[in-house]
Amino acid sequence: MALGCSLSHASGKQPVDPNIESIRVHVAIAVTVVLCSLTGAFNVRRPTCRAISAVLLALTLVTPWIASANSPLVRSLCACAGALAIFRNLDLWRDERGWGHVRRAFHVLSIVDSRLVRRRPARIDATMWLRVVLFGVPTAVAVVLVRKIGTPEDPTGYLTRWLTGSVWAYCSIEMLAAGLVGCAGIVGLELPPLHNNPLRSRSLAEFWARRWNLPVHAMLFEHCFRPVAPRVKPTSALLITFVASAALHFWIIFAACGPVLAASMATFFLAHASLFLVERHVRVRHWHRALQHIWTAVTVLVTLPLLLEPLMRVALG
Repeated sequence: MALGCSLSHASGKQPVDPNIESIRVHVAIAVTVVLCSLTGAFNVRRPTCRAISAVLLALTLVTPWIASANSPLVRSLCACAGALAIFRNLDLWRDERGWGHVRRAFHVLSIVDSRLVRRRPARIDATMWLRVVLFGVPTAVAVVLVRKIGTPEDPTGYLTRWLTGSVWAYCSIEMLAAGLVGCAGIVGLELPPLHNNPLRSRSLAEFWARRWNLPVHAMLFEHCFRPVAPRVKPTSALLITFVASAALHFWIIFAACGPVLAASMATFFLAHASLFLVERHVRVRHWHRALQHIWTAVTVLVTLPLLLEPLMRVALG
């Protein structure tokens, strides 16, 4: 059990009744979904409606705690939904469209930016489903191994845990991205880019801006970088965006497992902000291609445990 998630046991609290715990999980998910959808439905141009939307949005910040501390994954998902609702409501606030209440609610609940989703003939994308299988198998194997390793008692054990966790993190993201695209194709939708071969990155700038988790990058770019860029230097705007990303990820892990693991997660993004400055100073973009790949791989892998440990404690126990 995760360190942060086991504090209640260490303090001597009795285990929660499984039935009550299950009810709390379902209530937390239901309340979060309802509140998030209502924030979008009320986010229209009338001041009163937007005030109601803002109040409902504030309420989403407490829904993770409806679930028990023994359900860190549910807590983190509720926190993710609340954070996503903030960005999606900013979309609605800044992008004046003649959408109805249902369409606005759908946009807030959408994992990807629904403004960028396009219609296309429905079809089964065999390539995407093949990727689901190819990345799903190592994901499943890595999950089994991580759970078997558990919490190591020596540095070598942690190294094995983190290497296995790296496989799990990368392959699971690739599997989920391919699965989303595949499902969208079946119902006749074309999604905006989700992931773009991160292993081919030749710099941290390329990794974060053009290859890794593109929906989150798009939200941070539109609502953090773009508003501040005209007022400060480009480097400062990028650093502010990294800080915003660190705060966002801190919140998600804090809601699930408390401040210690949340601080580890935030430190990962703050470290990459510093490494981004180093990268620009030493002009990595002018290096030989092989050295660029080595730089990117080493900087990511060395800092990755700061991100992996919170993720594994939340998702895998």
